[in-house]
Amino acid sequence: MNPPDDLPAGVQAASAAAPWALSTERSQQDHRFDEIELAVQAGLHKSALPYARWLLMGLDLVDSNDPEDAVSAALEKTLRYYDPSLSSFKHYFHMVLRGVCTDMLRRRGRELPTSAVPQWWDERLHMAALSDTAAVEDADMCDRIAAALEVLNLSDAQRDMLGRLMDLLDGAEADPFAGLSGEERKRAMATARQHRKRGAVRVLDEAGVTAEERAAAKLVREHRTLNQAKAASPELDVAGLAKSAERKVLRLFNTDTEDDHDGHA
Repeated sequence: MNPPDDLPAGVQAASAAAPWALSTERSQQDHRFDEIELAVQAGLHKSALPYARWLLMGLDLVDSNDPEDAVSAALEKTLRYYDPSLSSFKHYFHMVLRGVCTDMLRRRGRELPTSAVPQWWDERLHMAALSDTAAVEDADMCDRIAAALEVLNLSDAQRDMLGRLMDLLDGAEADPFAGLSGEERKRAMATARQHRKRGAVRVLDEAGVTAEERAAAKLVREHRTLNQAKAASPELDVAGLAKSAERKVLRLFNTDTEDDHDGHA
């Protein structure tokens, strides 16, 4: 893309380039976030499907999209209404999913399968439905999100949203350190940060993101705009290295940058 050619009379190209470049960067930022959010939601959708299928086992699910529709509706409600002061993100998601499935069954004159078994068995079936494979996939997605947060230039709101999605995936409580004293809390929080940092580093290593690329991406992330990052480190090819790091990270979510679609490496 190039700056606009049809500038108003008296407006210099250089003065128009800065806001145009900033607008372009923000548009790319939004695109990156949207692609990651869609990939994460697809992972959440997949991990919750076994539970939805079990809840809806009273229906004829042959060639039916009911479980998929239930998970989609529950995920949309969770992302819109979740209150971290009430419970963990994942617990709230499953509670909403249970409610959505209950409503679907009631509309067809059916009941949840739990009416035929003790409550404790219901919980065991619930946990069994969330298979070990899904748990591993959730943990891997968390590491990929952590890697994206290390590399991509995202807004504070977008970073917070991805953090909430990580909480949903790993089942973290609203405040897992609530019962700890001041120093214990600090140590536990530091340990948790280091754990996520190690996961991010592992993913970046496996994706082939080099130390120089990480340094360039960090400059862009810290300075917020590419031009400011380039000015802070003129000896480094900030633009090329940061873009290369971005491409490698986005591929972890099965998505590409605009440059990839244009045929660039």
